[in-house]
Amino acid sequence: MTKKINLPKLFNKGKAYQTFPPEAANSKKNGFSLIELLIATGLVSILFLAISAMFMTFLVGNSSITFRKRIANEGNQALKTMEHYIRGARSADCSTANQITVEDPEGNVTTFSLAASPLVPTLMMNNNPLTSNGVAVISDEPFTCTATGRNTYVSINFEIAARNRNQTLDQISEQFSSQVQLRN
Repeated sequence: MTKKINLPKLFNKGKAYQTFPPEAANSKKNGFSLIELLIATGLVSILFLAISAMFMTFLVGNSSITFRKRIANEGNQALKTMEHYIRGARSADCSTANQITVEDPEGNVTTFSLAASPLVPTLMMNNNPLTSNGVAVISDEPFTCTATGRNTYVSINFEIAARNRNQTLDQISEQFSSQVQLRN
């Protein structure tokens, strides 16, 4: 016994049409609708805005870290230099709060001062800057001498702020302080 299999009609009155899958025969959809494209564009735009906001936050944070490193490096270097010369000095003269003069055992004189070189307050050593133009010293009286008996102590206290590209002071600053006893 043979069984008859019904095949779908592929031709109807001489015209060809597709019947597989059946629902595709009734569908006229060939691409994306305008609404789908607008929604996709909106979602991609929101994604790009979020990524760009995160990138800008990273850049601002990185800039802040760079300024902080510059301040720390320059302040520590200036403080170490002053401590070294003052510690090895035979005498110290703090006649003004913006300047200290020390004399080493060989008689060499070194002067540290806070000078307002062209609009940038800078720590100086014998008229040579200890800090760069990228930072500004914002302390008024960085040096104080105290003598107790035979011991002389020099207090160094200054604050450094970063200068941005417009040569204005940034919000980033750091305080540096030390008290040094003359050994000689």
